[in-house]
Amino acid sequence: GNQYYVDIGSGDDTSGDGSEASPWKTLHHAFDGIEQLATGGVLHVAAGVYSVENGEEDSELSVPSGLLVSGSPGAIIDGTNATNWYAGLLVSHSDVVVTGLVIRNFTYESGISIDSADPLIEGNVFYNNYYGIYVEAFKGPASPIIENNLIYGCEYGGIVCYSEYDSINPIIYHNTIDGIPHKTINGIRIESSASPAIILAPEIKFNIITNINYTGQNYPGEGFAIFISYENSGQSDVGCFVSDPASAFGYNDFYG
Repeated sequence: GNQYYVDIGSGDDTSGDGSEASPWKTLHHAFDGIEQLATGGVLHVAAGVYSVENGEEDSELSVPSGLLVSGSPGAIIDGTNATNWYAGLLVSHSDVVVTGLVIRNFTYESGISIDSADPLIEGNVFYNNYYGIYVEAFKGPASPIIENNLIYGCEYGGIVCYSEYDSINPIIYHNTIDGIPHKTINGIRIESSASPAIILAPEIKFNIITNINYTGQNYPGEGFAIFISYENSGQSDVGCFVSDPASAFGYNDFYG
């Protein structure tokens, strides 16, 4: 497929053409260029801090359809001093993959925000965001695959999913979520307020969740290691509501 390159340190948004020899400088410019080409492919993100301070636009950053965003070691998306760039990445296409990035300091929203799509979010690091990963199902169902990510120090939750209208059934495997230093309120939180009620059927397995501000798994309190809830006509239940609890939920470890 098509190969594109972006390098915040040595790239140039004016003279660069996105090739390995002449990379773009900023992710905003790279995404705009790939969106216009409508070809998809792989975007190789070189090491460096992609921030407003270093030249990124202070605006939301939407991943184009068909793109694999691949971060090199040391590739960091940083929300420091951004006032209109609320989420590190917005994903609304199911044919997107995001891997190898560090996404930090988006304290008003999330490292990655997914809307009504089924992308693969794999092998990233999220810290000091309000949500590590936020998933919503406002325009249609959402069943992203979220696996092998390290998420820590995100104030409200490591992985938070919410729907008012449609099904939201993420596959969440092999993630490590730690609450230090903010004592994160929720490790994994999945909610639906749809009426009539939608029975949630996520797959949540083999995750390690530590240092969360909770009393116990599925315990009605301030925060939860894992919280899964649906509402209908003003009534709510706290617990794990899945189509097949024995196979869809288990082998998660909780500490601290």
